[in-house]
Amino acid sequence: IISLLFSSSVAAQTSLSCVQIRSDSISSAGEKDSYTFSATVNDKVAIQMVRTSTGLDPYIELFDSSGSAIDSKYETSNNYVLLITTINASGTYKITVSDFDDDETGNYTITWQKVNDPCNVTDLSCGQGISGSLSVVGEMDFYSYSASSEDQIIIYLSRTSGTYEPYHEIYDTTGAVVDSEEDSSGN
Repeated sequence: IISLLFSSSVAAQTSLSCVQIRSDSISSAGEKDSYTFSATVNDKVAIQMVRTSTGLDPYIELFDSSGSAIDSKYETSNNYVLLITTINASGTYKITVSDFDDDETGNYTITWQKVNDPCNVTDLSCGQGISGSLSVVGEMDFYSYSASSEDQIIIYLSRTSGTYEPYHEIYDTTGAVVDSEEDSSGN
């Protein structure tokens, strides 16, 4: 049974481009869906899986082009899992997503982004306000700004419609998380 599950997961690989959001489902216990993406050495990538229906405990595994496991992460108490890792060699990488215990089914979205050199980034100037929207569960929007050492900044994120809870992370140029903030009241 194990080799059958592995064989079927390898056969059904879907290519994902940077920031592309794919909606899919785990329709049977033990199913693993596979995705591929291309990255270059020293890219720091964030891979996010968001459960969009009940059940499913999100689980992500990352493999290099030779099939060697690089990293994995799961979540049993939240509806999403975010795996951030640095790419050690240029090539095609494989992501597998599944239920952590292989015993539940459900719908999900999957996406990835480079946090040290983001794709489709919007530049911000000091004092500039920008309106945006998150139209798909799991969407991540990236903005950039220039700052000098010891600058203190204020970032204000406000929900103007919908039901999401505002959340932001700040990354430096190496892709390291500098700060994050969440407002569970939704304002």
